Amino acid sequence: AAPKPAGGVAAPAAAGAAGVAAGAVAAAAAPNCTGIAFNPAPTNGAGVANMIVSLKVTEAQFNTWSSSSQDRATLSGLAKNNIYKCFKDNFDFIYFVRNQEVSATQYFLSLSPADWGSAGKLQGAMSLPSGSHIAGGATLHEFLHRWANKVLPTWGWNQGKYRDAAGNVKDYCADDDSPTATTVTFKNVTRTDAAGVKTTFDLNIKSQKDCPVIDTGPSGSPNGSHWGVSDVNGQLGGFDKTTILDKGVSPRAATKHYYEMSKSFGAWANGGNSMPYAPLELFLMGLAPESEVPTTTVYTELSSVGTTAANISPPGQILTENRLKFDAIAKTYTLAQIKALPGYVAPPAYTAGQVKKFRILAVVLTKTDLTPEQWQPFVSQWAWFADPSDGSSFAGKVPNQDVSKIYNLYKATKNRAAIDTSPLLGDKR
Repeated sequence: AAPKPAGGVAAPAAAGAAGVAAGAVAAAAAPNCTGIAFNPAPTNGAGVANMIVSLKVTEAQFNTWSSSSQDRATLSGLAKNNIYKCFKDNFDFIYFVRNQEVSATQYFLSLSPADWGSAGKLQGAMSLPSGSHIAGGATLHEFLHRWANKVLPTWGWNQGKYRDAAGNVKDYCADDDSPTATTVTFKNVTRTDAAGVKTTFDLNIKSQKDCPVIDTGPSGSPNGSHWGVSDVNGQLGGFDKTTILDKGVSPRAATKHYYEMSKSFGAWANGGNSMPYAPLELFLMGLAPESEVPTTTVYTELSSVGTTAANISPPGQILTENRLKFDAIAKTYTLAQIKALPGYVAPPAYTAGQVKKFRILAVVLTKTDLTPEQWQPFVSQWAWFADPSDGSSFAGKVPNQDVSKIYNLYKATKNRAAIDTSPLLGDKR
């Protein structure tokens, strides 16, 4: 049976601190909670058990979201100097969400707990650039990065990498957004437009934000912490193994086979929260037994042969998807072979029938106090994500989302994990 959210939450004292929006609930009158406020009203009966607060920040702190290295420094400082000054060390994860709407990269921040103010309980932090990413994603994707990183030697496309004259794979850009001391120029970079026409040009790089989405020329490149071109078919990418057709030995390279896809897929992600975790992903999280994990095939040494534009339009609409065609070397791994790889880390123990609880705090970073109307989309989305059921009771309550087509944590984990929604007020120091 699904665990029930805690009930009987006492209403917090009426807000009296200056600067708290009308209708919001001040976290405390004490200085150690300065700038922190709870959501103003219950949603779906959960109230303050929604595990969400707001934190008022400066313009400079708010605007570091576009740089992972700068944002790490900002968020760790906010956690250490604000969150853990107000709350006890009870959180497994913290999601930081900006009060804005932009389309940008989200990321998981691995961490040393002490640098964030935790004595060891905190396992990770996530940065979401806007509120719509709570329900739309990548809440599930970034959560998984706590356990799934560099497990398989996967390859993907357009990784901001290139092959030099000797065939070595090298980065176009640094690992963060910091400008380089001088402009780096890469000669004869190939870009493919929507019509399949290739052009060659010189690429000048000063920072990672200068990296365009490019064709890596004749080959793909190592994909790192995502499933790339593989049949994992999960939150970190990959495809359904029934959607790849092996056409036999490639006429272009005797050591490779030629493959055609019958459906498009993502090498890094697959549509945000629109799909559940794959069996391998659940296993790595400690939420599935070994017996549920199938063999996994990874396609490496990729050589693009182009794409097929397929019409997937509903009646009256024009919508196409590009389906890959490529040469590659396929390698199939059993779980025993995956466990022997250098990137594998033993997962937490799995207990059949157990719903694993995680204490997760969502923090809305805002430059101004939130009005009750501004709170509503954050509260409804987080209450849906934390719902210890399939989230269907939130139909029509989550902005711009059909909840029957997306997955919250409980549903995405086959009812094996849930957010601990006991009263947040009990975590206050």
